[in-house]
Amino acid sequence: MNAKIIVIDDSKTARLLVREALGGQFKVLEAADAAEGLAVIGENLDAAVVLCDFHMPGKDGLALIADVRAQRPGFLGAFLMLTTEADHALIARARSLGAKGWVI
Repeated sequence: MNAKIIVIDDSKTARLLVREALGGQFKVLEAADAAEGLAVIGENLDAAVVLCDFHMPGKDGLALIADVRAQRPGFLGAFLMLTTEADHALIARARSLGAKGWVI
């Protein structure tokens, strides 16, 4: 079985692009917001990577990382943030929460 990647983005188009780009080599799981993403992560603690949008309705991607670290301690996968934000303070905050990368 292919390694799992979870893409969390409120944009259906963004999720589709990731699935089309990576679906041949990875099992791509999707969530449309942070709450759904937390649930998908909880059901897939063995996922290798979470590609997460920064701006989402409700909780943003940084809040999601904090929730995962607090509520899903068994999850050891890497977080990569997908965003148009290039603010160095936000990038530093994401890294402090455990994000491994920031894809602009």
